[in-house]
Amino acid sequence: MFQSCMAHRLNSYSIPLEFILNIDSFSSANIQSTVPIHSGQGSHSISTYSIILGPQFLEQDKLDKWLRCLLWDQNLSPSMRIIRLKGLVAIASESKRFTVQGVYETYEMKPTTEWGKEQPYNRIICIGKNIDQEAIQKSFDKIVLG
Repeated sequence: MFQSCMAHRLNSYSIPLEFILNIDSFSSANIQSTVPIHSGQGSHSISTYSIILGPQFLEQDKLDKWLRCLLWDQNLSPSMRIIRLKGLVAIASESKRFTVQGVYETYEMKPTTEWGKEQPYNRIICIGKNIDQEAIQKSFDKIVLG
């Protein structure tokens, strides 16, 4: 069901490139399955929320505006704190899939590989404290899809 993660002992923070390049970590077979997130230290306030859209292309400027709102605007949900954000998205006028990655207030969108014959899709996973699923979805619908 889920692939295991390989651990490698590093020597002066050096790792052979074959362990990290061309391993298909962003292939649809690997990213479309989810792994349950378990909070540690007895804290039950860490949770996840996924936005999943089928074959639809998103406007990059609207997605960028939503990411800024989600990560920077404390008014969206005052107690919510996004710790990590990741995903794959289909951007309008682009033939490549884009990765979306964020940690706290910092994020980036970068093109990766061509969609090729694969049907484009969008999946963004938010990991954080006191995740307000309704606020996330409503803001996404209003800013990105509206």
